[in-house]
Amino acid sequence: MSFVETDAWQWNLSSAGLDRRQYTKAEFDNLLERYECPDSKNRWDSPLFMVQSDEDIDFDSIAKCLLEGRAAKANQSTVMMNNLPSNVMCDIEKITKEVTQKVLSQKGGQQIFTKGVVPQAKLLKSILGIVS
Repeated sequence: MSFVETDAWQWNLSSAGLDRRQYTKAEFDNLLERYECPDSKNRWDSPLFMVQSDEDIDFDSIAKCLLEGRAAKANQSTVMMNNLPSNVMCDIEKITKEVTQKVLSQKGGQQIFTKGVVPQAKLLKSILGIVS
């Protein structure tokens, strides 16, 4: 165990009787195996403020970063989807209902889908912007 791990384990042991939950040794070791050190090069770890147990927290720098810092660049997870047609939910419900009814009404090895369902599924994929 490194110094930081030993320090963390001691902190865990000292939490007995406080409002914090104390981890068992097995739980603690499992958490250590899953731990990934923060890296300021990663978008989700930036800006990175390292705080050691024997240091004061620089609240001014954190507040300045939060309140005056530059906004992160938009990426695929934060960009708004194209505006969908107002009746998209109605179309989805209609197609889903038709497919469900056809599946439930079939017996044996009969053909389930007619030629009309496949274009509707393609239309649904295009409405939702699903790329296959």
